[in-house]
Amino acid sequence: MDALGWTLLGAVAMLVLVLLKERFAGFGAQVPQDYAGQGPQFDLREHLNGAIKCEGVIYGPLGRVASRFTGDFEASWQGNRGVMREHFEYDSGNAQDREWQLELGRGMMDWRGKRYWLVGASEGLGAALAQKISAAGAEVIVSARSAERLQEVVASLPGRASAVPVDVSDSASVVEAARAVGPVDGLVWLAGVYWPMPATEWKPEEAVAMADVNFTGAVRVIGAVLPDMVARDAGHVVLTGSLSGFRGLPGAIGYAASKAGVMSLAESMRADLWRTGVRVQLANPGFIKTRLTDKNAFRMPFIMTPEAAAQEMFELMCDEAAFQRHFPRLFSYLFRLSRFLPDWAYYRLFA
Repeated sequence: MDALGWTLLGAVAMLVLVLLKERFAGFGAQVPQDYAGQGPQFDLREHLNGAIKCEGVIYGPLGRVASRFTGDFEASWQGNRGVMREHFEYDSGNAQDREWQLELGRGMMDWRGKRYWLVGASEGLGAALAQKISAAGAEVIVSARSAERLQEVVASLPGRASAVPVDVSDSASVVEAARAVGPVDGLVWLAGVYWPMPATEWKPEEAVAMADVNFTGAVRVIGAVLPDMVARDAGHVVLTGSLSGFRGLPGAIGYAASKAGVMSLAESMRADLWRTGVRVQLANPGFIKTRLTDKNAFRMPFIMTPEAAAQEMFELMCDEAAFQRHFPRLFSYLFRLSRFLPDWAYYRLFA
């Protein structure tokens, strides 16, 4: 076997080990329909309260069912603190009782009373994410260039919301919009433009637009908001990168480079701010069915709806201990593991 064969074999082995770890560790459970699958987009105190029953299985090695169980939970709250009591019965005849102290704080996001500014939220992922944040109880301010589409988004949101048009490629427009929005608890960067473009068909105007909107636009908007957060020692900044930003890809001049810049920006901000009260997060999605991906003439594996991608991003935002999330998870391994390939192997496979 030549060097390329050994490299590919090693990459496949790493992927198999990761997938085995993801699939065959832990347990699965079913809970009542009004609770199951809702994720963290609701107030935990309202849904994890009183008596709850569940049933499920515990997986052993290689995905074999090691045990089945039924469980009873009972939770009670006083303010942000609560107590949860558990009782499990296993098919082996064993039983287990535990008691947990709950606190709505680190690891559990309380959205009520917060103000979030979503830039790039007139359609697609941004509009879908605005729905989730608004439903969770936060005030939402949506921004993009199209005032008409922004008003449509605002009208569809269940909670308090407003629209502030902005052109992120114009510094004066960004400053004016930030002044109109005022102090916020969170900023979510979602804006982006895209044209498929190989280096052999370089289009200067479109290449510059992708760099100026996708990356420099993020720098402009963050620069208008972050200083106030740092001064207050409180805030939340979420940047949208892309799986295409992990390593250079063919036909992605402008887009992949700009997203790599956003990802590096988030990592640098995290390094500077992680000991402060300003939280930084990075979401790296794959293909999402939008007006931008409609420009692609190739098959897009694991393509997501805006709503599914928004759920992934919202769950990241709700997890106060997490920095980044890559999704779809299985598809993301292709890009994340590609960083370990030597140049000669990577370009032979992807170029």
